Amino acid sequence: MNNDFKVIDDTLYSGIAAEDIIQRRKSPVIALIVALAGSALAVWSLTSDTMVDRGNLSSMLMLVGGLIAIVGFIKAGVTFSSAAPVYKPTGERIRRYEIYYQAADKPALCAAVSSGDMERLVNIPRNDKSSSLLLTLYATESGSFSMGQVSQYVPHAFEPVTDVVRFSAEQGKLAVGLV
Repeated sequence: MNNDFKVIDDTLYSGIAAEDIIQRRKSPVIALIVALAGSALAVWSLTSDTMVDRGNLSSMLMLVGGLIAIVGFIKAGVTFSSAAPVYKPTGERIRRYEIYYQAADKPALCAAVSSGDMERLVNIPRNDKSSSLLLTLYATESGSFSMGQVSQYVPHAFEPVTDVVRFSAEQGKLAVGLV
């Protein structure tokens, strides 16, 4: 396989559209509030005067509060470490799509993607199941941004067989219809 092509996932933030794409993080405030509420429940169950005579209830509330706190802190950690790509001009989230094609359609598919011709791409029949030919497409819901790349399966991985191509806004609207 020709390894001269960069993988589309690696070029999302540094390739042909880097100036238009930002990473937007979610707010961890709700997860932290849940974690603090769980911690407060656990501490209250141990220190409350009303729980002195109810050892089993106190232990159960401490366990439940501790579990809620752990889940909240884990969710906050996940939120801190994850980010979604966003198309800066419109503020829309960019989603990743995978579309499979028959291996026999490789020349037509590569030609359509390389030329940025979404009309030809729409007319190529798709394969509903996993296949050896994959079109990876990043696009917003409105089609204001879209880019794609064709990859072919070689043992144990998909390897790119075209460059990453950014489609025009008009072509992007057709790309959204494709998925």
